[in-house]
Amino acid sequence: MGKVYCLYTGRDGQSHFADDELALKADAVGRLTTGVLAARGWMYAVSPQERFVDWHTSGGGGVSVMLEGYMDLETGSGERRRLVEGDVLIALDTAGQGHRSTMGANTRGLSLMFDAPAESVMQSLFGRQLGD
Repeated sequence: MGKVYCLYTGRDGQSHFADDELALKADAVGRLTTGVLAARGWMYAVSPQERFVDWHTSGGGGVSVMLEGYMDLETGSGERRRLVEGDVLIALDTAGQGHRSTMGANTRGLSLMFDAPAESVMQSLFGRQLGD
């Protein structure tokens, strides 16, 4: 079973990893769920060769599911995470310095871009703003 990682912009303008649990709620059929969040688009991507991307933000924010391979992420403080098959990244570092990433060769993933500001997505997913 994969892990869920969250990357967000702190009040210091730097990207941070959150170890917070998602605020899941039981739905009508007994599943624990985030509820439906609006998306404005999606993208399937394959990285045929290893690819490094220097400092960047997560654009408008979104969620990515690793289907195969790996992605290494690093924040400005040097904190790192490796995502592998089955892991989920909630990317909400939409401002500030951002993060660096390396995709392994033959990595595949599916990403959905949120259709709401990162702050409201954080409130919906975690029940509060991260870093509070």
